[in-house]
Amino acid sequence: MSLKYAYHGIAVYEIIDNGRILSGISANNSLSPTLILSDIAIKQGGQSLDTLSGKYDACVMDVENNKEVVVRCELTITLRPDNTYNFVWRDRWEGIGFKSGNNHVSVSYSHPL
Repeated sequence: MSLKYAYHGIAVYEIIDNGRILSGISANNSLSPTLILSDIAIKQGGQSLDTLSGKYDACVMDVENNKEVVVRCELTITLRPDNTYNFVWRDRWEGIGFKSGNNHVSVSYSHPL
């Protein structure tokens, strides 16, 4: 059985302050091709800054009912055995991330139906 998704997208994050802050832009196939949305995630306190993995407080722009809205949610990033990362925005999106050099991570994500 294959999973069904409402849409797919891509996000590119700049890794700031050793991974304490992720600042990104995103777009997906349910939006106008020219609409780029902003994302920011700040690592929750008490976690190691020497790894991208961890829990973040995320603020993500999205479009609902043809209006831009701010979605606040928890983002959990975990390292996979193949050196990619699972990204899970609680109750919203899930994706796979690949480090792009030392200061960026690119994430392919989808929104389950």
